[in-house]
Amino acid sequence: MKKKLLLLVATTFLYIATYAQTPSDGGAFQHFGLSLKAGAMNGVGLDLSTSLHPNLTTRIGFNYLGYDVAKIIENSTEQELDQGKLNFANANILLDYYPVQNGVFHITAGAFFGSNKVVLEGSGFDPFSLNDYVIVTDANGYFKSTVKFGGVVKPYFGLGIGRTIPKKTVGVKFEMGVVYQGKLTAESDYLNTSMKPSDMESVIEIPLLESKFWPSATLSLVFRLK
Repeated sequence: MKKKLLLLVATTFLYIATYAQTPSDGGAFQHFGLSLKAGAMNGVGLDLSTSLHPNLTTRIGFNYLGYDVAKIIENSTEQELDQGKLNFANANILLDYYPVQNGVFHITAGAFFGSNKVVLEGSGFDPFSLNDYVIVTDANGYFKSTVKFGGVVKPYFGLGIGRTIPKKTVGVKFEMGVVYQGKLTAESDYLNTSMKPSDMESVIEIPLLESKFWPSATLSLVFRLK
């Protein structure tokens, strides 16, 4: 993972070094843009972008998604969760490549950085399975667990329509992609590693956790700053 990140950074600097003196429109740091974005999986955020080459732009940004998912978590028990707080906070470094210099179709690659997690808390529960884990509650049926989604670095690949830095003052861009979240891990004082999830009668599952690859769809309102 670290090697891939270093390769991405090295590639970015190679483009900068190669095209920094290019006088053509869209050369390194000739143009700048700002994006306000909203996504189905990434929440809301913003990106700051700059040109590296007439066919290439780069952007750095941040997005956040916070939501109480207690009601949509699959729960076979008779109890309701007291808390199911989802917290996705990610920075990103992305490269947008346009095969056609003045076109709107682009290929995006890069990575998201952050710790995505869901905090679960409840009372009155019997021992239950949480995906690949077993949670054994205390004498009052109380438990608390933090479920983390993969590592801090999450590679991303996407395809989009629209300019990262619009030709005019304002534009719109739509992008669909895939984020590699990695395997989930659960942290809790109530974990029991000696018991098997298949032995539990009660089950709690968070949707999408079975897949290491998460789909992403993002709509952005883009502004040309220079």
